[in-house]
Amino acid sequence: MKFGDGPNPTPGAEFETYATHLCGIAREAIDKAEGAFTIGIFGSWGSGKTTLMRCIEKKFAELSEHNKYKTIWFNPWKYEGKEAVWNALIKTILIEIEEELRLKHGCIELREKLNLYGNAAFTQLPSALLNVLLEKNLGIKLGELKTEELEALYLIDKQHYNLVNRFEIDFKKLVDKYVDLDGKLIIFIDDLDRCLPENALNVLEAIKLYLDYEKCVFFIGVDKKIIEQGVRKRYLASLKITGKEYIEKMIQLDFYLPDKSPEELKNLLKARISNKWRDDQEMWDMVLEGTSYNIRKAKRFLHSFNLIERIAKPIGVREELYPRLARVLLIQMNYPDFFVEFKREFNRKDSRIIDNNEDFFTKFINFPENSKFQNDSELMKFIEVTSENSTKISQQNQLEIILKLVRVQ
Repeated sequence: MKFGDGPNPTPGAEFETYATHLCGIAREAIDKAEGAFTIGIFGSWGSGKTTLMRCIEKKFAELSEHNKYKTIWFNPWKYEGKEAVWNALIKTILIEIEEELRLKHGCIELREKLNLYGNAAFTQLPSALLNVLLEKNLGIKLGELKTEELEALYLIDKQHYNLVNRFEIDFKKLVDKYVDLDGKLIIFIDDLDRCLPENALNVLEAIKLYLDYEKCVFFIGVDKKIIEQGVRKRYLASLKITGKEYIEKMIQLDFYLPDKSPEELKNLLKARISNKWRDDQEMWDMVLEGTSYNIRKAKRFLHSFNLIERIAKPIGVREELYPRLARVLLIQMNYPDFFVEFKREFNRKDSRIIDNNEDFFTKFINFPENSKFQNDSELMKFIEVTSENSTKISQQNQLEIILKLVRVQ
């Protein structure tokens, strides 16, 4: 069974429609833009951001015979923890240009400048200078400079201070050679939300500081919550800028992909589970409820469930236990603190939850000392709706078998 997270190879008609219109809007906008035109493809994980951007890339490729549209694809998460992600973006663009034009001297010189001074632009320069650069490019008032910050500005190496302007000039010349007089460079930044929020902001700010050229258009696939989280961490305490305001300054066009409906999610996931459970409505209701209809959580659950199922069959675990196993696995994944406390109580010699008539989880959560768990409405609801029929757990030997199995995932 495949658990990859790549784009859908057969996107629906709606994605083709989205791609056609977004491609058209981008072509019109970049002809009028004063700087780089940025389009945010917003959606949660699994909503189809990558699929849509691949469709858009294909639309531009179909135009390339008559128009000078060059496309570059960048996966920022591949560089997370290895090097500065924003630096990797710029190097990726320069390498792509270098390979096609074979202007190795010019490109390598630019890359060497970036390596020599680039980190200084974000890490070695005082925050005051970075504020000035961002204020100039974003139009955001970043607060009053302190006296010591003003003094620091005069002490900064002029080479460092002028890096942004010098690199921007060189970059524009290179892009002009790459796409010709009437051409455009289209850059796709995929899965930016897989990076740390701080690194995601660095990528957006690098576009404004280094790559803000009217012949460039950026499609950025990201979950907005990651950007907003990064803004709160970096700016909100001292600069009073919200994530919404930040995104409005960084991205000219927002496009939102809707989350999957319960039925769409079910159909998408059915191919990832064994035939026995594909039409088991009780099982699906439990899985969707237990994963809050979140495709990432649902895939994670199915991956673990399929693994445990393969291990359980050869050792003779009865089929009737599988729905109960699924229930325990969902509790373990979604409510780990509760699960740890439950196991601790169950393993006690004088455990109070051993009762062959009442569901173990129901009995445990209603202990007076478990008020912190009783205040979790989602947990309470999940235990209540899964405490009957085939998912009820009220026999000690059944739970012992299940707890041994869930250790392997």
